Amino acid sequence: MSHILCATRSSVSGDHQERNVSHEMTVRNGTVVTGGGPIRADIGIDGGRIAAVAARLTPGTTDIDASGLVVVPGAIDPHTHFAIYSARSRTRSVDDYEAGTRAALLGGVTTVLNCAFQRPGEDLDTAIGRELELARMAHIDYGFHVAVTDLDVPDSLGQIRRLRSRGQASIKVFTSLAPYLLPKRDLLRVLEVAAETGLIVNVHVEDDALCTHLTSRSLESGRSSVAHYASARPAVAEALAVEEIGVYARAAGASVYFIYLSSEAGVRAALRARRAGTRAFIETRPLYLFLDDTRYSLPVTEAQRYVCLPPLRTPADQEALWHGLRSGDIDTYATDHVAWTAAQKGREELPFPEVPAGVSNVQTSVGMLFAEGVRKGRISLSRFVELTATNPARIFGLWPRKGTIAVGSDADIVLIDPARRFTVRSDVLASRADFDLFEGQEFVGWPVVTVSGGEVVASDGQLLSSPGRGRFLQATQQGAAV
Repeated sequence: MSHILCATRSSVSGDHQERNVSHEMTVRNGTVVTGGGPIRADIGIDGGRIAAVAARLTPGTTDIDASGLVVVPGAIDPHTHFAIYSARSRTRSVDDYEAGTRAALLGGVTTVLNCAFQRPGEDLDTAIGRELELARMAHIDYGFHVAVTDLDVPDSLGQIRRLRSRGQASIKVFTSLAPYLLPKRDLLRVLEVAAETGLIVNVHVEDDALCTHLTSRSLESGRSSVAHYASARPAVAEALAVEEIGVYARAAGASVYFIYLSSEAGVRAALRARRAGTRAFIETRPLYLFLDDTRYSLPVTEAQRYVCLPPLRTPADQEALWHGLRSGDIDTYATDHVAWTAAQKGREELPFPEVPAGVSNVQTSVGMLFAEGVRKGRISLSRFVELTATNPARIFGLWPRKGTIAVGSDADIVLIDPARRFTVRSDVLASRADFDLFEGQEFVGWPVVTVSGGEVVASDGQLLSSPGRGRFLQATQQGAAV
């Protein structure tokens, strides 16, 4: 068994050899990668944290030989949906925190930020308390984005103001999708309070009026199948909402995080907002990088499996997103993981608004980005680490505890074998979803060992963790620019 840990250049003394110091665990002989680039370093771990990073270390009580492997900080998936009930499609997802975080750690993810939804008439403390109870079975560390959906609750703005004191770095709002969306006046009020307190505002960006209008026209004309889904929620609706939120955030002085941007138009709108002075971050996800809208032309019940929000886009949009990853315009890579069964997604020819949106992807996302991004020369190793670990840690107030390999940081480490071949098969994945959109595809370059808090929790596809070992994370600082 091999496993490795990763360090920043500034933490490594190139000629130093630490002698006669015993660590609980050492990770040796690997290529360690952080935002500063690949280096040769050994790592010593004590008490769940990184205790030493040096050119050579004495073997520890547990010694992991990482020869030939790439060592990176444990990935942070900043956008998941475990244990969620979809009010739009009236069904519950099949991955709770135990199954979802089990899948995550097997794929090299050591921290997740899950969405905690406020229900109608409910205060935010109740929403957080419910989510904490659900998360008790998590295998890895976790935090929340609190989804604010109802400002009619007494003292709702006061509750948002108090979130920072409870260790929350972020909230989430919707510009579309009843029953979650907030009226524009309420969006502005939330942005103003977020600016006062330093909260990052995650925003689902689609123009509701346009999407509702196009969807109604499509359904009224008998075009209700999933083949018409993408045209009812077009890229221009994403770009329009990004433009508007950019203006609102700038007026309020708030920082915004545009979740799962899917299109060239959306990214360009976000970049215009940045140039105009809005503090804005951009997220995309695997579905938009590896799939396109031709999937909606498949037989109906199969095509329904590809329903996500926003919809899949064109190959040109895919290329624009890869460019954004490579250039640094896009900050983070997240899954929006929500697991459904094939029966839930395509039990019949449903009108497209009723198909549950989203798919399971948290176990395969890191490996796919390494195989298709790094191995194929689309992104550098340093960009890979920035997208999967460093940037989400900085944005959501977890740096430097998370997202880096440095003395004092949590010992969250992933070892990737650049030569490992992995074929996606739903029957061997940990998610309770019974299908995978990438079924049968082979990828080269895959995580082989995951270390969480100094503990080996996965090795060669075998789970070595127990439910409930994950910890609730409180942000230690306001989100920082990446």
